[in-house]
Amino acid sequence: DGLFPYEVQKRTLDNGLDLLVIETPEFKDVLNLNVLILAGSRNETEKGKTGLAHLFEHIAFRHKFEDPGGSYDARIETIGAFDNAWTWFDVTYYHPVTFTGHLDRLVRLQAERFVSMEFSERIYRTEAGAVLGEYRRIASDPSLRMEEVLSDLAYGPGHGYGHTTMGYLEDVRAMPATYAAGRKFYETYYRPNNAVVIVAGDVKADRVFPLLEDAFGAWEPAELPPVPEPPPLDGPKKAHVDWDSQ
Repeated sequence: DGLFPYEVQKRTLDNGLDLLVIETPEFKDVLNLNVLILAGSRNETEKGKTGLAHLFEHIAFRHKFEDPGGSYDARIETIGAFDNAWTWFDVTYYHPVTFTGHLDRLVRLQAERFVSMEFSERIYRTEAGAVLGEYRRIASDPSLRMEEVLSDLAYGPGHGYGHTTMGYLEDVRAMPATYAAGRKFYETYYRPNNAVVIVAGDVKADRVFPLLEDAFGAWEPAELPPVPEPPPLDGPKKAHVDWDSQ
């Protein structure tokens, strides 16, 4: 329809991973490598195990954290990247931006942390504590509580849309003790047939695709659990949220 001015070139690897390359040469020397894991709060349907998708957004930045020279954090800094991510109901989205000259290193670094993420139980517990701190900070604004009540009202506690991506407060508090469940979440959803890699910037697709295929090709696919359909709304619903402070 002509609304998007750039050609989107796509390939799908044998392991199910979708690769997209968007050449934007006018953004000279700019490189953006996006990895989308198609898992969010909608995939958290087990009682007491909410907030894991968001927790793994944190843990992905702690890949090999206990290796001073080889940690993800140390290596991403050496290529001058702006590196961040976010989690929502249906996706966890990672989007480092750096310079085109670092294409090879960035592709291999991203592939390494998603294909074979290394994290200890100590790191897991530490990041779970960081998530609780984030919850407390955000909870100082009434909008989080409003979102929690609205989600539960619309979908109920039995569906992944029935809670926020932060998770229920009682689950966030208990997160440090959920290492086994957390590792299972990673091993289930961080799979190539549940992901998309998008490279955009001052790049050439015929150079990018071979790099991606080589780096991500060994990522093992797995059967994904079905995502349950949300329950019917069954008519209008209403709730009131009290807020003690101004």
